[in-house]
Amino acid sequence: MTTPPPEGRHSIHRKLLAAHVAGASRYQIVTITAPAPNVAVAQVRRTPHDAADEFSEMALYVLVKRDERCGWRPAR
Repeated sequence: MTTPPPEGRHSIHRKLLAAHVAGASRYQIVTITAPAPNVAVAQVRRTPHDAADEFSEMALYVLVKRDERCGWRPAR
């Protein structure tokens, strides 16, 4: 699996933000696992503060610790 080009990444989020679809939100870490040394996988849930806001989502983040100097970075 390869990463899509930058112009294609998260285009739905840009469209939703521009349309003001998602209002104030609460972000909750659902799970964090470490499947290998220096690799963390986190599942994050976004829930709206306003019950009338029907848009919610889940996201999966993969972070890789490349070296001590740089710390954790998103996987590519």
